[in-house]
Amino acid sequence: MSTDAAAGTTDGWRKCVELAVDLGWQMVETYRDAKPKDLVHPDHVMAEPAGLTNFAQLDHRHRLRLDVHGIDRAVTQLAALLPPTRIAPSTQAVRDGVEQLAKNDYEAATRLLLSINQLNVDLLTWLHAADSRTGEAYRLGRILAGTSRPGSGDDPVAVMEVAFFGKKKAGRKDIQIRATLDHLAGLLPLYMGGALRLSFERWAETVTRITAGEEQRRRLLDPDPEPQRRKQKPAVGNAPVVVPDEATMLTYLGRHLGDQGKIWRDMLTGRLDCARLLTEDDYVAAAEVVLRKDREIALATSRRLLWTLLVPLLGAVAVIAVIAALSTAGSPSVRIIAALVALGGALAATWRAVAGLTRQATTRINDPIYERALTARIAERATNPLDKALDKAREHRPGRRSNQPQAEQPAPQGVPA
Repeated sequence: MSTDAAAGTTDGWRKCVELAVDLGWQMVETYRDAKPKDLVHPDHVMAEPAGLTNFAQLDHRHRLRLDVHGIDRAVTQLAALLPPTRIAPSTQAVRDGVEQLAKNDYEAATRLLLSINQLNVDLLTWLHAADSRTGEAYRLGRILAGTSRPGSGDDPVAVMEVAFFGKKKAGRKDIQIRATLDHLAGLLPLYMGGALRLSFERWAETVTRITAGEEQRRRLLDPDPEPQRRKQKPAVGNAPVVVPDEATMLTYLGRHLGDQGKIWRDMLTGRLDCARLLTEDDYVAAAEVVLRKDREIALATSRRLLWTLLVPLLGAVAVIAVIAALSTAGSPSVRIIAALVALGGALAATWRAVAGLTRQATTRINDPIYERALTARIAERATNPLDKALDKAREHRPGRRSNQPQAEQPAPQGVPA
């Protein structure tokens, strides 16, 4: 298969979009791993592992090598699919920068960071030159990467503001993400584009309500609109709902934002499909939505047809029955039977016409209704980290140590801080 043919199909472009999203995400991860303050001891010997969990520890140089390998793999796959408008960018400068790192060499660490930034510009230019959709997918991956692995010591409140409002709450990223998802519609994995949009909108709405005052936070934690019932239905055990302040609630959300970001990444890159998210109950619920909508459509269609079609038809049926009765020779009983037969036949024909129109109306929209219902269920399942964060906020009790943000853990001996 030629390069143009590979990218000319819908499946080919969908694969390009998935790879571009993942590449954008990987570039942000690489940039984070290359911060100069973390690279001043690139070859420092790590302490002896205290347990199996410490096998996950990597020195920064080795972690950067893995990052560059991931970027190389994605670029190679994209180059095989995209039209050959330009030569794919090379990661050699970044590789050289990693190998040139030395102890306490801030200059080398800064050069490495600049080379990663230049690679980002080259990748964005290359992907946009190939097709605007792959360029937008790359941007989308970079934006969503702001929700993944914020890093130890980062303020969860600051992470929330950057993730959803941009720096100093300017340039709302939720608006950018929604626009990009609309632009990529049809090229994202089945149901996942719409589900991610619903999931992200719920996060953005939650953050907006948290920052809108205490009453909105109270309604968010306890949506029961009746104060008396709310008072009688405590959120945890027998304790009433305690509404945390804005910073505390954003902290709870910030602790779960990384998990949510990883789910969004898997949704956009095809690693997470419907079968892993939905249960039989979800499919049954979606089918119930379709049946309920079918009944509503049938009733609405019948009511409209009653005045626009049935009344004139019934008048015509009555005329036919009268004509049949008058044109039939014989006794009055014979004429009545003839009129009833004509009336029954006309009514049967009318019913078939009305039933056919109603069936066509419901059949045309059953598939979109079912898809929207499944999309909503997927979004609900995929937004589980937000539900966990709100549950933690409902359990909030002032003065408890478990409610305080997690302090940065001291690095093991021999590991650079």
